[in-house]
Amino acid sequence: MYNKESVWDYIDKNSKIFTDAGDYLWEQAELAFKEYKSAAKLISVLKDEGFDIEEGLAGIPTAFKASYGHGRPVIGILAEFDALE
Repeated sequence: MYNKESVWDYIDKNSKIFTDAGDYLWEQAELAFKEYKSAAKLISVLKDEGFDIEEGLAGIPTAFKASYGHGRPVIGILAEFDALE
């Protein structure tokens, strides 16, 4: 079972992973539906953390779903990070 302190500890211990991924995304600035490098980076990080990945959702090559664990609670996050055209 997770508690608030264990979540904060995890974030503190892994902050470099989050910072490095965010910096990488910022440097890519890929256009809508062409976020190939950014999607690949996020998929790689999530796989390394034990997530199951479904790629190419809704016929969009860069769309993916990352799942971890089973049961409840179920948490959904939608992230959009493309550069403007």
